[in-house]
Amino acid sequence: MARPTLVPHQVGTKIMQLPDEYSAIGTICGVTKLTGAPAAGSESISTGAAVQHGLVRRATVRLDTKKIKYVVMLAANSPQVGALVGQKLGNDTIKSAIFSQHIELG
Repeated sequence: MARPTLVPHQVGTKIMQLPDEYSAIGTICGVTKLTGAPAAGSESISTGAAVQHGLVRRATVRLDTKKIKYVVMLAANSPQVGALVGQKLGNDTIKSAIFSQHIELG
């Protein structure tokens, strides 16, 4: 299976390389595909670094094809994770969306 093509997206004040699947859910996630030059003062950041710094969160979504994918959401838009249900991600419909919680003990 081929990996999706990554294209630049504006996420908050940062530029991230994300799959071109955010057209239907971009408003909910706070992600905008760049079509021209990035805004002044925008800098690139990797997805891992953005998660580590608290800029974005990864939401786990289950699709109608029973596949599980992860989408990136601005941390400020996190309360809207339920709004992803019923939206399109690529050619598939999102059936459920959650934030998985990792708990460290000790």
